[in-house]
Amino acid sequence: MKTAKDEFLKRVKEILFLFKSKKKPLLFIFVPFIAVFSLSAFTLSSNNKTPISWTPKKIQEKVFVGTTKVLNAQFVSNEDLENISLEATPGLENFLTIIPSSFQKIEKNNITDIKLLFTVPANTKMDDYGGTIHIKLTDKSKRTYPQTLKVNLSVEEPTVDHIPEKITLPTEDRIYTDAETGNEFVKDELLVGFKDGVGTEKIKEIVNSINGVLIGGYTGLNLYQIKVSITNIEELNSLIQVLEANIEVEFASHSWLDKIQ
Repeated sequence: MKTAKDEFLKRVKEILFLFKSKKKPLLFIFVPFIAVFSLSAFTLSSNNKTPISWTPKKIQEKVFVGTTKVLNAQFVSNEDLENISLEATPGLENFLTIIPSSFQKIEKNNITDIKLLFTVPANTKMDDYGGTIHIKLTDKSKRTYPQTLKVNLSVEEPTVDHIPEKITLPTEDRIYTDAETGNEFVKDELLVGFKDGVGTEKIKEIVNSINGVLIGGYTGLNLYQIKVSITNIEELNSLIQVLEANIEVEFASHSWLDKIQ
C-alpha cells in the first residue's frame, strides 16, 4: 500500500528531474503538476484598430528569491507576421526567458502560445521589477508593435508564517553536486512530510525550531520544502536526524534532483 511519502516522492521526482542536466533549458521538459501556473481562461480577439492583442493584458506575479516560475501567455495578430522576435525591456530581461522568443511566421487571427520562465537568483534584491514584452520585426525596418504585455514581478523572501501551496523549483545557484556520488540536490533545502492531523501552527513551530522558512509544499499531503540557512551537507544530515526524531514528522530528506534519498 502506497504511503503519503511514496506518493509525494513520486511527484517530486517527476518535477525535479527538470534539473537533471543544468545545461538543458528547463522548459523543454515540463511537468504540469506544479511547474506551470496557468493563467485564467480567456478568448482572444483582435480588431483592425489593435494589430496585436495579449492575454492576459497584464501579469502581476510574486516569486521567491532562489526559485523559478513558469507562466503561460498568448497573443493574436489581425495581420500575418513574418520574422518576429519577442523581447523584454531591461527591467525584466535579467529575470525572464521567453519560449519561444522568435517566429518565422504567424498567421493572422491565430492564437500563439508562449511560456514565460521567471528565474530569480538567490542573491536578488527584494523589490518590484516591472517592464513589458513587445513584438519586434527582425527585418530592416525593426518595427516594434506598440501593443505590449505589461509585467510586474514582485521578488520576495519566503517566511515561516506563510505556507505555500505548491512546490517551487530552485534556481541553478542553489544546486550542489555531491563530489562522491555525482548526485545533485538543492543545497539549502529539505523535504519534510508531516503526519496526518498535524496542523499549520505546529508545522510553523517545527520549521521555526530549525531556523527554517517555508519555500514550497504540497498541502494535500502535508508535505513541504523547508529552506534553511546552512548549505553544508553534514549539517543538513544533522537537521534531517533532528526532524525525523520529532513525533510529528513522517519523514525528512534532502531535495535530491535526480533521485530522492
